[in-house]
Amino acid sequence: MSTVIRKDITAGTPIEFQFDVRGYDYIVKNFSDDAVYISFGSLPESTDDMACVPSNTWVRHICQSGYVQSVWVIGKSTWQDGVEIECLRVRSAQQANKANAPNPVMRNQVADYLRINNLYYLMGVGFTTLDENPNAQTKKTTYVNQRSATTYATSYQTEFPYNADMIQSSEAVMALYEVGRNHLTGADAMFEYVRVDLFRPLADQPNKFEARHFVVTNVVSSNPGDGGDPLTLTGTLHSVGDMTLGVFDTELGEFYPN
Repeated sequence: MSTVIRKDITAGTPIEFQFDVRGYDYIVKNFSDDAVYISFGSLPESTDDMACVPSNTWVRHICQSGYVQSVWVIGKSTWQDGVEIECLRVRSAQQANKANAPNPVMRNQVADYLRINNLYYLMGVGFTTLDENPNAQTKKTTYVNQRSATTYATSYQTEFPYNADMIQSSEAVMALYEVGRNHLTGADAMFEYVRVDLFRPLADQPNKFEARHFVVTNVVSSNPGDGGDPLTLTGTLHSVGDMTLGVFDTELGEFYPN
């Protein structure tokens, strides 16, 4: 299936090519004697952020960010029937139904990193559970003109309870274990901890995801193990102060605050 739209262009004026379908594979043909700038999906503030199509040429564009229904064109000159855009491939009914289907976030789409000796280590192998409890603190107030109370969230005492198998090759597991083993207190029991939403990648920025940075105190509650079984580790990471919103680069292992 293909859809073709051809329009006049006016110098410096954004022209929207609005298709009846959402596509991801387009051919843009420039019949004018000057260059045109194109953008897929949305119109940037400047032509510096748009792709350039030279005069009397055509380009094929695959939208890496997904399906779009609009293509924007800004010409450097005025030309009748100056640009033709063809949508080659569109979203099928099956793909549309899939997009509308429930899309739960799975546990492996949230990655946890613990900073140890200035390096972030993935809290993966060894951890059987690692949960988040925001523990919102509230205040209730009843106003003179109302019978029922109004509840306000005033602060958070976030906790991250965990259970882990004692895997010696896991830097994160062993670092948490050392706190309980050596009865560390104060700053010695604190870590930087980052929780990364892998289901929220940054557009056009590979390996970068929305993330939250916490300072936490590690409290080990037990280190049990039956005869013949591996030892396990149970504890809680208690948030210290406010969290910081930012971005985590999973390739470089770095957190960048907003």
